[in-house]
Amino acid sequence: MEMVCIDDFAIRKGVKYATVMIDINSHKIIDMINSRDYEEVPSWLKEFPNLKIVSRDGSLTYKKAITASHADAIQVTDRFHLLKNLTMYCKNYLVKHLKTKVSIELPANTSSNGKMVFCMNNNKKSLKDRYFYAIDLYNNGISKSASCKQANIDIRLFNRLLPFDNEERLKYFKSKKEIAHEEKVAEKEKRINLVREMHESGYSMRGIARELNMARKTISKYLDPNTTAIDSSYGTKKSGGLLAEYTDRINECISLKFKFSDIEVMIRNQGYTGSTSLLRRYVSNIKSDIKLQYEKSKIDNKNYIFIERKLILKLLYQPIYKIEDLDKNLFELLCKQYTYVSKILEIVNRFREILKNKDVNKLNLWIEDSLNLGISEIKSFINGLKQDIDAVKNAISLDYNNGLAEGSVNKIKVIKRIMYGRCNFETLRNKVINLENLK
Repeated sequence: MEMVCIDDFAIRKGVKYATVMIDINSHKIIDMINSRDYEEVPSWLKEFPNLKIVSRDGSLTYKKAITASHADAIQVTDRFHLLKNLTMYCKNYLVKHLKTKVSIELPANTSSNGKMVFCMNNNKKSLKDRYFYAIDLYNNGISKSASCKQANIDIRLFNRLLPFDNEERLKYFKSKKEIAHEEKVAEKEKRINLVREMHESGYSMRGIARELNMARKTISKYLDPNTTAIDSSYGTKKSGGLLAEYTDRINECISLKFKFSDIEVMIRNQGYTGSTSLLRRYVSNIKSDIKLQYEKSKIDNKNYIFIERKLILKLLYQPIYKIEDLDKNLFELLCKQYTYVSKILEIVNRFREILKNKDVNKLNLWIEDSLNLGISEIKSFINGLKQDIDAVKNAISLDYNNGLAEGSVNKIKVIKRIMYGRCNFETLRNKVINLENLK
């Protein structure tokens, strides 16, 4: 037996660990030792004098133990753990420097109604406003799924209305109240025109009233050229009700950051007789409006979109075309405004390509470029890399890896569960090795 891989596993997690050895050729567990400490592992390895290649994880303890027992053996560290550690360090850096919602400034563009679109408080906007906001994002090159998620609308609605022109879309979003109002206006317009036509044909006001069963006062009003079918009071706000005379004082108290309880006591002393819930709702709405105006002023009337940080972190593990809510245009804007993101992703992808193509000659240049970024997390990773550089280079150039050991550890865990932990290490070792010999 010349080629093996070794790995540790928990006898009692966080307290006691053991080491397992697997033959790379036969894929069988060869032996186990009830320790992973440097004092005991070298003497155990010496029991296998023919070892020439040993695959392991990045443990420096195992490195020293193998060197002490088989100085000429080729050590190979695990590629999976190399990439896992690099992405972990990069993820920690991105989490530290990016908010959970990352703001991206869109190119200067106005929406269809000529106003800048703000990506905030979408839940408080009407469905119509959210739909047209999604259309603006889509027209700016953002993907359908990302636009709909940002605007908080169903993509099925987006697709259904996409072939429509703006007039048809506006008609779709009309409320029942608006439709009823338009029907009433059309009916009234029809009656006004009929009255005027009859009057021009020679009918008297009394005759028109009798024919149409309408009051003469109404006929007189319809004949007035200044009369239109639209009610002049339509769309105007009604009086403020019980709070109307107190709103100025309430707004002043809110601006001075009074507590709600103090505001209520004050206006009740002034004669307010309404409910607490009515007052609380008014105060809450005013505070929300103030917050919205503050957020708008904070971004200087620029057009922003917000994407979730977790989508950016996914780029450490997957290519962009596999991430549903992040498209190429949005990614380009992200990299332009957060340059360190593109640099980190480039470093990770270059390292992945080095492992994939077994191009060990590019490793030193990669290390140099990575250190030039000046990122402490990446520097920590490279310091660990340099301490085990020979094993790292062997991992890049050779086909061996520690996957066999990881699988064998899982097998041992299953056996431990079957035994309910009611055994000492020797019993566990004998059971595992005997099961391997049955193959």
